[in-house]
Amino acid sequence: MVQQASNLSMALGATIPLGGLTEGSDVAVAVHLTSDETSFAAGVVLPVDGSRMVA
Repeated sequence: MVQQASNLSMALGATIPLGGLTEGSDVAVAVHLTSDETSFAAGVVLPVDGSRMVA
């Protein structure tokens, strides 16, 4: 079962232009945008797709 998940993860990662799946540190910008330190951010659409939209 773990091997199947690993194979699926590698196969999916191979289809992403930036070469892998997103990790927690990759979405730190979203955390910042939702924090109290950000005083002006409205209507932000932040795709976290490994550049699939531009490929």
